[in-house]
Amino acid sequence: MSSSDVGARIELRHDGFALRWPDPAAVAAFVGWSDVVRIRTYKRDLFAVDSVCLAFDRGTGGPVEVCEEMSGFDELSACMRERFPDIPADWFGTVVQPPFAANPAVLYESDGPWRVMQGELVSPSGRFEFELDVREVFNSHWAATPTLVDGADRSAVFAFANDKWSCDQARWDGERVTLWLRKYPGNHTPAGIRATIDCLEKTGAVGDGPHAPLAGLEAALDAALTFQWGEGAGQPAAEPPEPAAATPLGQIEGGG
Repeated sequence: MSSSDVGARIELRHDGFALRWPDPAAVAAFVGWSDVVRIRTYKRDLFAVDSVCLAFDRGTGGPVEVCEEMSGFDELSACMRERFPDIPADWFGTVVQPPFAANPAVLYESDGPWRVMQGELVSPSGRFEFELDVREVFNSHWAATPTLVDGADRSAVFAFANDKWSCDQARWDGERVTLWLRKYPGNHTPAGIRATIDCLEKTGAVGDGPHAPLAGLEAALDAALTFQWGEGAGQPAAEPPEPAAATPLGQIEGGG
């Protein structure tokens, strides 16, 4: 849910906040304080001005983004600091400077079991970001399936078709991001696999292999894993994950 939804206003509640739209038929987004696992801040470049944003990552569902132009933003900011007192009092002034830079920062992180993925969710420019579907796939076994989103139009750059994929770590290098992945229940060798995505070129690579169109990335990742028994049974993955041998995407059907 993005702040690009023009006309949205923030409505505070005792257990969280909701986004409301002028159209009564529009579905409102709700963020419960107890469901917040991370709060991020950054700026969006609107050419003439900057817009300070907050993104609330939830234990279930995608993130909800609000921006300073929305009615109720100041009240939400004050309430947020009351609910999460470790957030610095000067967080707004810190993200504002310098101008026309994204200045991404994490204001709050839960210590709960959802913290499967380590690293920054937002690219250094602030344009690209990960939305995480974090869930308990089995008793105390947690997975975080990432979807890479272009913040310019909220389109998906890359999304997994199979929700058993989980990301343990992400590292950005400009608009390229390297992911360390595993697939639940982890009954595969190697225990983890590395993929690199070039967000601008819309290409991806497995391990140190060559880049190819993203349409073939998930198939190439699957081909690089050897499963020890049927998917859907067994024990959680070993950790930490190690990079897998390269599998050229061009060798996978649909890989371009």
